[in-house]
Amino acid sequence: MNLADGTTAWRHRNGTVAGQKIGGVAVPIPFAMGMLAHGGTLATAGGVAFTAATLDDRIRGYDMQTGAVLWSMTLPAGGQATPMTYRGKDGRQYVVIAAGGHGSLGTTPGDSVIAFRLP
Repeated sequence: MNLADGTTAWRHRNGTVAGQKIGGVAVPIPFAMGMLAHGGTLATAGGVAFTAATLDDRIRGYDMQTGAVLWSMTLPAGGQATPMTYRGKDGRQYVVIAAGGHGSLGTTPGDSVIAFRLP
């Protein structure tokens, strides 16, 4: 959303159905149909929005001006959590996500905390 005038800047379907089961059968094609977010989005001062709240166990970085996917990575478990950021002792910025999965959604269960260093 453009906060200056309330208009929609861009729309993007976030996530796919990869790995999900319908009637006990895994969906073989990762349809990009999007889903309700089960976790928040982190917006950085550099203009990148990070979210991992999808059914396909991925975290993505979006260009906040255009909505283009700048980066995507498969997590070891579902990322139904809000990413956070911090500056390390090395002066670099990191994005962190707790990847624990979600039983009711059927995402991969796990107990990982993953940190990604930004360029």
